[in-house]
Parts: sequence; C-alpha cells; structure tokens
Amino acid sequence: MWVQRVIELTGWEPLGVSVDWAVVEGELGVPLPADYKELYEAFGGGVFSDSVYFLGRDEGVSFDFLAQWRVGLSVDQDGKFGDVSAVDPYAIYAPGGKGLVEWTPPNGPTSTSG
Repeated sequence: MWVQRVIELTGWEPLGVSVDWAVVEGELGVPLPADYKELYEAFGGGVFSDSVYFLGRDEGVSFDFLAQWRVGLSVDQDGKFGDVSAVDPYAIYAPGGKGLVEWTPPNGPTSTSG
C-alpha cells in the first residue's frame, strides 16, 4: 500500500521487474518482506542518497542481492574458525545508540546457531 503511495508521489512508472523470489529467499534462508519485494519490482535496484543500496535480482552485480550476499560471505569468512559474521565489526542497534538494525522474519529466525 505504501509502495503505491511512493509511486504516486514520485510520478514513477513502475518497472514491473520480475523476480523469482523463492530462489533469492531460498539462498538467503529467510523470507523477505512483501513490501520490500513490491518496492523492488516497481523501482528495481539502485542507490538512494549515495548511502542506501536497494538490492534485488539484477543482471549486473551492482544491485544483485545474491551476488552481493555471496561476496559478503566470502569476505566475512573467518580463515581460522570458518565462522561468518554479517555484522562485525559493527554493533547491533540499541535504542539511543548506533549500529545496524537487525531484521528477523515475523515467525522468528529460520535457523539457530549452537
């Protein structure tokens, strides 16, 4: 619903990008929010204010969610223990502080670490 309002405010003609979200979500291991997918299908990938990257499933590497995910995993791989950190060296956001905003699917995490 809010995506439609953004389209109306910007006067943007929706791109109608087609994405096999099951493939993307399958590799990520989490479902993506419906409005995220709707926003991507309308606008495609891009950068907002030179700071927020909006990724989906583009042919080019720049805005391809899975390509960026794979690069991030390969860079974050710990050579000694094989652990992968999605946030190091940053902290998770806490009210009144700074850090990365953690997103969890509505039904909770899809996997656990032991």
